[in-house]
Amino acid sequence: MGPTLGGLSAFVGNTECTSSSWVSTTSLDCQVPPGVGSELPVSVQLGKYLDLVDKAYSYEIPAVTGLSPAYAPTGGNSSILVLGERFGPSCAVASGLPPSICNIEVSVGSTSCSDVLWVSETALSCKVGSGIGSELLVAVTVDRGVNDLNGTGGYFTYAAPDVASLIPPSVPTYGGLDVTMLGSNFGFEQPSQIDIAIGSTACEPVIWTSDSSLQCRSAPGDGTRTISANVMDSFKTPSNTVRFSYLEPPLLEAFTPSKVVPPGGQQLTVHGRYLSVYSGEALSITIANVPCLNPVGVSATRLTCVTPPLGNGPWNVVVQIGNRRGDLVIAEANPSITAVSAFAPVIESGGPITIMGRHFGVDPTSQSVISASVERQRCQPVEWVSDSSI
Repeated sequence: MGPTLGGLSAFVGNTECTSSSWVSTTSLDCQVPPGVGSELPVSVQLGKYLDLVDKAYSYEIPAVTGLSPAYAPTGGNSSILVLGERFGPSCAVASGLPPSICNIEVSVGSTSCSDVLWVSETALSCKVGSGIGSELLVAVTVDRGVNDLNGTGGYFTYAAPDVASLIPPSVPTYGGLDVTMLGSNFGFEQPSQIDIAIGSTACEPVIWTSDSSLQCRSAPGDGTRTISANVMDSFKTPSNTVRFSYLEPPLLEAFTPSKVVPPGGQQLTVHGRYLSVYSGEALSITIANVPCLNPVGVSATRLTCVTPPLGNGPWNVVVQIGNRRGDLVIAEANPSITAVSAFAPVIESGGPITIMGRHFGVDPTSQSVISASVERQRCQPVEWVSDSSI
């Protein structure tokens, strides 16, 4: 090369240097043009002669310094602005080409952003996809230069799980019932691990059903506690907490009357402990799996209902309050005769008699299940009058 020779040009990649000047027979100066890329060839053309050195020059890799905003819900499709340096010249603006042709990519963690737009050499915009995670590295790729975020504020975080309510809000102290947690930001796909804790006790196994619903099986416990969710592969801190209660199951201790008759229709009072019916809880009382009519929660120690027609006793009485259950056996009250009213000729030749006593039934439906006999001979017909008379 010589100073008197014309037609001297230098190129970085396919772009000519902004200016080229001869220094000596072994050196020339090149004003590097704006650009991006690594391991680009450098070539020199002098007249009709051309020489090239492959993989001779690399532009500095992009540097990301911040995000705005640095968080979004797990559903994604939220726009963020990536701030930094060396995002390249405005090829998309100058040429009208989309960023994909300009080789601009942005990723959050292992997920690529969509709709990447070049804003300036120091800013890019894109839409994050759905996902979970906190302090996820954001990478910008311009041509073949890649740089991971590692500065202050250089991390992206999806919103943490947010628990809104529980179904049911309480379980018996013996546990073993499924609890559904409703809320948001539980993720749009099955995370690698989810923990739900009631106080310090695990609620497991955990089943992920959607971004707004999780389910787990409660362990035994007592008292009022808090419950929270932690999506282990996404967040370093658990969700907010909501109150969760363990309630004692109904403890049945006695009945008034202590025995009931098969025809039914009796007012039955159930005595015991932990019989409170809280808001939102349904009360049912069954005798031998037959619903007891008009169940009422009177107090924490007393319930009432009207007995249904039954078969032969004894029978199991089951009290169900919400998801809490207790039971106790009640005996059958056998009919007892205290007196018979009839004229002697009637007894000898047949005719109506009146039998008086107890436990003949308290409802006209008793007519269909009651029978009477004299000297092993069945009376026909039998007419129910009252609990003490037929």
